[in-house]
Amino acid sequence: MSSPPPKHPADDPEFQSRRSLFLEDWTTTVLPHSAEAQAYLQHAVTYASGGLQASYILNGGALAALPTLATVLTNAEITSIAFAAIPFVVGIVATAISSFATYMNYNFLCLIKRHDADAQGARLGDFYNRSATTVDSAQRDIYSTWVTRTLWIGIGAAMIALVAFIAGSAMFFQLATASTSAPRSVPSIAANETSTHPARQTETPAISKSQIPPRPPNN
Repeated sequence: MSSPPPKHPADDPEFQSRRSLFLEDWTTTVLPHSAEAQAYLQHAVTYASGGLQASYILNGGALAALPTLATVLTNAEITSIAFAAIPFVVGIVATAISSFATYMNYNFLCLIKRHDADAQGARLGDFYNRSATTVDSAQRDIYSTWVTRTLWIGIGAAMIALVAFIAGSAMFFQLATASTSAPRSVPSIAANETSTHPARQTETPAISKSQIPPRPPNN
């Protein structure tokens, strides 16, 4: 005697009872940790976005202000000021790279979630409709690889931007200190006197005896 075919999950009361208990336990045990993880991730995104904006402001503001101040307040050469501004340009470029890497990171995470949604939909279809739909998992591995790469590229570029800002600030501080502490040529008192009294520059010529007129004879 053959065993009866398995009931459809929607028509099996035992399955529905087990499913209800599973979802209830999942809600009370697993879901709170998942929600906290999402909250921490949102905080991380907020702080990272604020850090990138601060990096743009710091490097861009320093690039706009410090060369002008160095030109006005110091006697540094233009070439030295331009050389000291290079780290800020590097910082802006590194910040842009970090922003683009972060953007791509979230795009790859979105593709992973779409892939997971398609895979879960296929599994539900297999379970309830007895279909045989498969989703290629190799594509998800590719997305995961690029998520890791873009993450480290963004972190590395952000660190480069920070180091560039510190280096540029140090170079301008050193440039300003060296320019303001350089001794300026102060004219001496003797030089001022000779410049104001040009007659003192010529020495009085000595008078020889032959140039002295003879005395008149006494009567």
